[in-house]
Amino acid sequence: MKITELHNSGSIRPLKYPLHEVPHVTIEPNRTCNLNCEACYNIDRQTIKSLRETKKEIDCALRKRKLETATIVGGEPTMHKQITAIVKYIKSKGLMCQMFTNGVVFLHDKDDGLLNRIIAASIDRIFLHIDSGQKTRKETIELETYHLFEKLEKRKVKFSLAVTLYEKNKKMIAEWIKKYAYFKYFDGIFAVPAKYSLPPFKQETDIREEYLAVSRELNIQPTTYVPSNRSDNDVKWLLYYFFLDVCTGKCLPVSPFIYYILKHAIKVWKGHYPFAMNINNSFSKILFPLTAFAEGVTNLYQISFCVKTFVRALFTGLNIRFLHIVIQEPPHREPDDDRLILCYHCPDATMRKGALLPVCIADRLAPLRSGLDDVKYPIGIIQAVRHELNGASTV
Repeated sequence: MKITELHNSGSIRPLKYPLHEVPHVTIEPNRTCNLNCEACYNIDRQTIKSLRETKKEIDCALRKRKLETATIVGGEPTMHKQITAIVKYIKSKGLMCQMFTNGVVFLHDKDDGLLNRIIAASIDRIFLHIDSGQKTRKETIELETYHLFEKLEKRKVKFSLAVTLYEKNKKMIAEWIKKYAYFKYFDGIFAVPAKYSLPPFKQETDIREEYLAVSRELNIQPTTYVPSNRSDNDVKWLLYYFFLDVCTGKCLPVSPFIYYILKHAIKVWKGHYPFAMNINNSFSKILFPLTAFAEGVTNLYQISFCVKTFVRALFTGLNIRFLHIVIQEPPHREPDDDRLILCYHCPDATMRKGALLPVCIADRLAPLRSGLDDVKYPIGIIQAVRHELNGASTV
């Protein structure tokens, strides 16, 4: 997708973190999993790292980036025997901790022992990866989604829906937002178009289709975007931050200008850029009128929307959610071009053998098992990616 295809292309600014100030990293304690997703990027399904190895990777990432957040991914992290200790270690470093999970272990644990221990370890947000590409749960997907959401809602833990977008479930982001927003601790959607990690590398949908659907159905534009490593004109991530009135389904977007000011204010205040944007419901009710007023300087509709919302709240109560949508385009290669087109400085990089690499293609750049060497990219591409994400510290 090109920046000129966005309706707010004249005002939106690219999100380009300096190389060593990217505030996020992903951690892969294990590659084992209890589901088979149609377009999973995980080629290695056997590697399990020890707690000691995982701690070393977290420490290494802290030396390479000025982190705010670390996200535990997999495989399926809840299958790691020391997952609670990993969460505790991330929190001990003063970081926010997020985790992607398919939730299967939580569903089968009648006493909720593991979930309770992870929450006690102070997890900040849980992304529940549930979608139609998970073959074994197709018939029960709605029931399992609600059951998992209710578990987290009861425990007052922030949670988001993570989905892979296939032909069969594309253009549904707005529907999911409106459907699940009544959960007080639901705060958004992370979506990636399905792209198969082995030849012929087919991709079933793209972020342009999703952008048009969100724009039409929620009447919001992206707050910022991550460009590619090649050009600011290439859109690799779309990020939306917005307030949703649960009663009416209407949205108040956070504009690119407000986000730009907020991002740099946080950098000055805390010494690092924001990433997770973990805003609780009480603060969102304070932030909502402030945002509406700030936006209303250039857009009277925002003031009108805010006033109408508060007038109705006198009778029904104020039911406002601060939500996010992230839509990511997977890496790709142009025909007759040896260069990989990546997200700029890859905010979702993971540690592989002492170097930061894009998590979604790490198995093809630096496989953890020798038996996977046959799927590696050519050495020139590997070296170029390592240099782009590690600079002079590349190994």
